[in-house]
Amino acid sequence: MANDRKIYIKQNQDFLYTNPTPMPSPVGGYETGTTFESKTIKTMFDGLLYPYQYPSFSSFIIVGQSAVLEVGDAIAANRTFSWVTTQNANISPNTISISNSTSGGSLASNIANNGSFAATHTAITKTAIATNSFKIQGVNTNNDIFSKTYTVSWRWRLHFGESLTDTNLSETDVKALRINRLDTTFKGTHAFNGGGYKYIAYPTVWGKITKFNDAATQLEVPFKEAYTISVTNTFGISTTYWVHRSVNILNGAINIIIN
Repeated sequence: MANDRKIYIKQNQDFLYTNPTPMPSPVGGYETGTTFESKTIKTMFDGLLYPYQYPSFSSFIIVGQSAVLEVGDAIAANRTFSWVTTQNANISPNTISISNSTSGGSLASNIANNGSFAATHTAITKTAIATNSFKIQGVNTNNDIFSKTYTVSWRWRLHFGESLTDTNLSETDVKALRINRLDTTFKGTHAFNGGGYKYIAYPTVWGKITKFNDAATQLEVPFKEAYTISVTNTFGISTTYWVHRSVNILNGAINIIIN
């Protein structure tokens, strides 16, 4: 009985599996479209139970670099790029490269997967709303390319808050409003403190507000027709802003839905 079992195992170790029909769906480590020719049972089960572990970039950053900048600010020259990879054993040696995807320039090529590279490049400044993307890529031991992108965005500031001024705010007044933040839109629910007129100022390139509604009651909050003013930011870049003011002084705090 024991001898019969040994013979059975030996016979099946020598069995070779062939099937030219592409697999209709993935199973284990075999992808859709895989075919088989003269594969041993061991090879078949290894492929099924121990699929290839594809490496990837779990992180990719520019060290000390914010992903959001104000228009006119710069990515300083000669920054250091940092990354983390998974499944390092399956990454081909010296296949890491870094590029400026936006300009098309190469920053590094054929470097080791050591997690850091000090690049040589000029400063990158944008004087309008823009993005700049950087890409890192590597090659796995199956000769497939894998990559990750890091993008820096340039934005204008949104200003809003309260003021007792009932005439048009000056540029200095706009900048002095209680809230100012880098943003991409005026839309959303904005929290205003009690007291004073409610003001909101934003770049005209974002479009124009059409509705102000009290978040608690959904009733319209009346605002005067907007006027425009030129605002120059701390980087010396100017753009035109719309400025809206509530018709009335609102003594209570209010959340206003702005669209």
